[in-house]
Amino acid sequence: MSSFADHVALEEIDLTWDQLRYTVKVKGDNGPVDKVLLKGVSGTARRCRTLAVMGPSGAGKSTFLNGISGRLAIDADHRMDGTAYLNDAVFLTRYKPLMSYVAQDDIVMGKDTPREALTFSYRMRSAASAEEAEAKVKETLELLSLTKCADTFLGIPGLLKGVSGGEKKRTNIGSELINNPLILLLDEPTTGLDSVNALRVGLLLKELAHTERRTVLCTIHTPSSELFDTFDDLLLLAKGRVIYHGAREDALKYFRHAGHPVPHLCNPSEHYMQVLQLPEETLENLANVWLDYCKTEEGSKNLSVNQTPANAHLNGDAHFDRLLKDNSVSCLTEFSLLTARSWRVTMRDPAGTVGKFVQALFFAVLLALFFANMDKDDQGVQDRSGVLFMEVINLTFLNVMTAITVFPPERAVFLQEQANATYNAYLYYVSKVVAEIPLCLVIPTIYSIITYWSWGLVNTAVAYFNHLAIVLAVSYMGNSFGMFAATLFPRPEIAFTLTPLFLMPQMIVAGLFANTDRLEPYWVWLNYISFPRYAYKAMMVNEFSNIGPLCGGNTNSTAGGSCRYTTGAEVLKYNGFDKETDTVWFCIVLLLIINFVFRVLGATALYVQGRMARSELVFENNFRRSTGKASDAIEMH
Repeated sequence: MSSFADHVALEEIDLTWDQLRYTVKVKGDNGPVDKVLLKGVSGTARRCRTLAVMGPSGAGKSTFLNGISGRLAIDADHRMDGTAYLNDAVFLTRYKPLMSYVAQDDIVMGKDTPREALTFSYRMRSAASAEEAEAKVKETLELLSLTKCADTFLGIPGLLKGVSGGEKKRTNIGSELINNPLILLLDEPTTGLDSVNALRVGLLLKELAHTERRTVLCTIHTPSSELFDTFDDLLLLAKGRVIYHGAREDALKYFRHAGHPVPHLCNPSEHYMQVLQLPEETLENLANVWLDYCKTEEGSKNLSVNQTPANAHLNGDAHFDRLLKDNSVSCLTEFSLLTARSWRVTMRDPAGTVGKFVQALFFAVLLALFFANMDKDDQGVQDRSGVLFMEVINLTFLNVMTAITVFPPERAVFLQEQANATYNAYLYYVSKVVAEIPLCLVIPTIYSIITYWSWGLVNTAVAYFNHLAIVLAVSYMGNSFGMFAATLFPRPEIAFTLTPLFLMPQMIVAGLFANTDRLEPYWVWLNYISFPRYAYKAMMVNEFSNIGPLCGGNTNSTAGGSCRYTTGAEVLKYNGFDKETDTVWFCIVLLLIINFVFRVLGATALYVQGRMARSELVFENNFRRSTGKASDAIEMH
């Protein structure tokens, strides 16, 4: 099994960017105006060295990092100009897996442990076996000092207590680090950490660059003097322009010549941050001073100054292509890993397991006691019609609301993994569906066992198993609709608010509240899309087509009053149900078809969101455009 680390001798990379300019359209007093966030940023992140990108808020640090990694929105209102190179090759979209990105926020699967998170990341991106992954994960845990908390949940704030902030941060870094990326990008990796843990992260990054021979870039805000000394190079930005880019030690001399010497016994990083927040006119002058410096003989010796390759090309790199091929993962491996993780998350979710079971048990016992031993008179017909409808409502909302709570906590993780193109979004959705199957089978089965016999419904095996099949179908349909709502809406509160608006009209036309004839002609179309109607119709047909005579087959009840119904067929006819055409299994098949449609819609919604999170690199097109305008060969800057 090969990995990126096996080829570092060949694949030590200089990451170069040339004239990066990012423009967005914003609202102005007289209409949309262009706002430039990056103003012709050029430079090189040198191989086997750590580069710290510093600047105040609004300097363009995160924009720069997201720009060179292809994470910025590119459309009619967002434009990226400039080119980036991996050694001599233009940075093509297919080479994005060679670069790993650690977001500022600790986006992790809260119900996983550090060991499980690292194992998933490694196997998903390297196709390694379980044995290979175990050895690699152990090595990484030791490197990150995570051995003691390796089997502790990462945690969800307010819900699931887990590891400390520093341990979570190192786990987040480890999830990217374990795959031995050639280039590692980190957006403020020390945010939220104390000075000890921040220094530990800095030393780790230095070790990665010097020992593991990687190229490391990170944004950072006012580091301590100890942390500052762990970096090899600096890139200082202000208002989207470069103020300095070069070795950390050389910055002292440069700023002294630029008229802003570092005071004695002052932390250089603090002084640089003060300089970067000077008035805009001064910053403009400092940016021009830097451009003039780049043209001098001393500037030409600075290896961090933009070194655009003289023989830059679009043909790609054979070594890079081989690395990608060696580390490709099959769909079967992706599906098995995603299903295993989804099952872990499901089983460790109290709301999705214990909570759902308790709710189902409570309503089952309540309805079993309240509607026990129903008669076959008019009151019994009313009770049966009502309790079957209540069963449809309970099973629908129980599964809908539970499903809505499942995906939102994972949305940030899913979008981050999609931004890295870690796996197929459709496979992720299918894995969630498969992981939910046991609960969607067990809980409704227990529900039906408790209620069916206590209610005194038709006492035959065929009728019971038909009823059980309907219960399973409507439960799974509820899960399908809930998953669709959870994936469609960006926040759970929106899903919880809007879902009843979709469900209530379907409940109204299910058959209990509104007779079928009443829906003609304007609302009859709701009959065909209402899955609660198909479930309720199947339950009613299953019950009243097999119930036998009502009121003993007489028009008078035992109490001397008249009976409205003497047969189940009369009940079905009154409700607008036809047992000849609306058979039980016909309704179940329609439920399964509707379920399939919502599954496809839910999976497609996830796929679209994943594609939106995964921006394409524009460097290839920019390179073609720039070389197409000029016939001369690209010259070294």
